[in-house]
Amino acid sequence: MAERPRVVIVTGLSGSGRSTAIHVLEDLGFYCIDNLPVVLMPRFLELCDGLGEGINRIALGIDLRERAFFPELPAVIEQARRQGHRVEVLFLDAADSVLVRRFSETRRPHPQAEGGQPIDGVRLERERLAAVRASADRILDTTALTVHQLRSGLTRDYAEHAAQDGMSLFLTSFGYKFGIPTDADMLLDVRFLPGIRVQSLAVSNSEVSVHSLEPGSYDATVVAAGAWSSEIEVTGVPALPPAEPVKGHLI
Repeated sequence: MAERPRVVIVTGLSGSGRSTAIHVLEDLGFYCIDNLPVVLMPRFLELCDGLGEGINRIALGIDLRERAFFPELPAVIEQARRQGHRVEVLFLDAADSVLVRRFSETRRPHPQAEGGQPIDGVRLERERLAAVRASADRILDTTALTVHQLRSGLTRDYAEHAAQDGMSLFLTSFGYKFGIPTDADMLLDVRFLPGIRVQSLAVSNSEVSVHSLEPGSYDATVVAAGAWSSEIEVTGVPALPPAEPVKGHLI
């Protein structure tokens, strides 16, 4: 019998980073659904089981937007576990003052405030979620976390392969007449070097030495910041012939 999908239920207080967590898990390969009605969860898991190995990691965003369905969540989770599903409840939390500040910065009304102050909505939501928080498998406090730190922590804990924890490095060449790549984080102008060809070389430290296959062509050293693991190689090819001088007049 095929192994049942891993199910992560992402819940918690509004403003604690639930949406960010769902996006991170989606980037890590989870099949994500936000605001799925609780009563439909058993049927959805049944459909996933019927697909065999098509979906093996699922993340469901569930919170008080479920309204009348939300109180059914503990019973539905218990039912799924009895059926053999690996269900984990991830509860995101933060200090009241931080949640109020985040809502003030975004200028959005708190979903539980009902026209009142954000702090009133935070307190009401915390009270209604107390039972879910007490039964959660993991509680993640985002009070002192930035978006990038939250992403890094979730990647470390939920990435399928350990290699995803490292830095991904992509090298690409381009011609200035076609424009600079829009997704480039760092641009190195190497027009003073002969043509280069990018292949594969295992690198395990932060210093990469670049040497030409042709003696005397060039000898350079590229130093990368921080420790990272990737696979790159830069090898030289015969230098291009010098361009002919262009004669003309500037207008």
